[in-house]
Amino acid sequence: LIAKVIIDRESPFLKSIIINKGTKEKLKIGMAVLDEVYLVGKIIEVNYTNSRGLLLSDLNSKIPVLLEPIDIHAVVSGTGKNHGVIEYTKDDYDQKIKDQEIIVYTSGYGGLFKPGLPVGKIINDNKTNENIVNFFSDFRQLDYVKIISYDIGSGN
Repeated sequence: LIAKVIIDRESPFLKSIIINKGTKEKLKIGMAVLDEVYLVGKIIEVNYTNSRGLLLSDLNSKIPVLLEPIDIHAVVSGTGKNHGVIEYTKDDYDQKIKDQEIIVYTSGYGGLFKPGLPVGKIINDNKTNENIVNFFSDFRQLDYVKIISYDIGSGN
């Protein structure tokens, strides 16, 4: 389902969008919001004619991911800025990413998102010397988004 972004709410803490689709079009809380093929967020509120999507950059956003090609599971947390950070890794990944391009994909854990949706790329922030997730989509430039549902039982 394709939806138009009608309001882009940006404050220091809240990063969300309002779209022009709702329960009338069978939208539900938890559906994935994509920009082309890249994950940008999830639906958190639904009304009859519109919905709110929480962006990955929001402080409250946490999604299970897989770091490839090093095959490490982690969680990407929003920072309130236009990038995310890696948290809750089972293994120490810092040494494994030296001189490699690490792509971040959804892992499918938690059953909310389909596995393999591209999220971003890990880059080293030279100012802080931290590894951050540079999201593939620029959330400030969203005009239209795609809304998808992932039903675990059907494998869709």
